[in-house]
Amino acid sequence: MAKAFSGADVMLLTNYRDQVTGMAGNDRMLGFGGNDRLWGGSGADTLDGGTGADSLYGGAGRDTLRGSKGNDMLSGGSAADVFVFGAADGSDVLTDFRDGQDRIRITKGAAEFDDIRILIPVQGDAVVLQFAGTTLRVIGADAETFDAGDFLFA
Repeated sequence: MAKAFSGADVMLLTNYRDQVTGMAGNDRMLGFGGNDRLWGGSGADTLDGGTGADSLYGGAGRDTLRGSKGNDMLSGGSAADVFVFGAADGSDVLTDFRDGQDRIRITKGAAEFDDIRILIPVQGDAVVLQFAGTTLRVIGADAETFDAGDFLFA
């Protein structure tokens, strides 16, 4: 596993299975291909898994996480985070969305809140969001509390 330094680092990874920890500082990590595991650390980090089935962990800062193409798992951490999704990004899982604190940014495939289909699974404590070939399972969410204020549109 690679570790970044304590400053604001930029890490461009490989097309293989990378594991990187960002440490302190406002880090930027781009995973490219492969099934990557990226840990942001304590800064305001930007993590992009690239293609592949990636696992992104933001950490303590106000992070921006994007799984990109593939079936990804995103966990922001304790601060207010932004989770970014676009059209045909796959089937992703968001583990720790906090209503009123975190935001979901949609870059392509939905221009407004009404373009998002909200489903309530028969079992479990999750809400499923669908738009333009992307499925997002939000664990611990309540469909009744999702509203336009939880989303940002590009």
